[in-house]
Amino acid sequence: MHVLRRIKYYHLPCQEYSSNLSCFYDVLHICLCYDYEKQRLANCFDFNHNMKFDCLGQSVCENEGECFQDTPDCPHRSMCICPICFYGTRCQFSSSGFGLSLDAILGYHIQPH
Repeated sequence: MHVLRRIKYYHLPCQEYSSNLSCFYDVLHICLCYDYEKQRLANCFDFNHNMKFDCLGQSVCENEGECFQDTPDCPHRSMCICPICFYGTRCQFSSSGFGLSLDAILGYHIQPH
């Protein structure tokens, strides 16, 4: 599909997955999902596979998270893409070494009969 034809549909993943999706990418673009006047939209920019992921040396990402900004000049927001086993807005939390079952998570909600 031609780039212009494809890019007009880039807002759909943000709308379909609501607030659960913060970003997505394809071969040519990376897109950040954001809220604007009660809509979920995508702000997309060229995806450079050789890009430096440090937000111009001002990255707040921990544990080798990759930092992305909405614009290269005067950014308004940034986002961390976390490596496997790390999560949080700054990749500050680790799930390594933890094993939780559904019973452990929901145990306090389960009522005996």
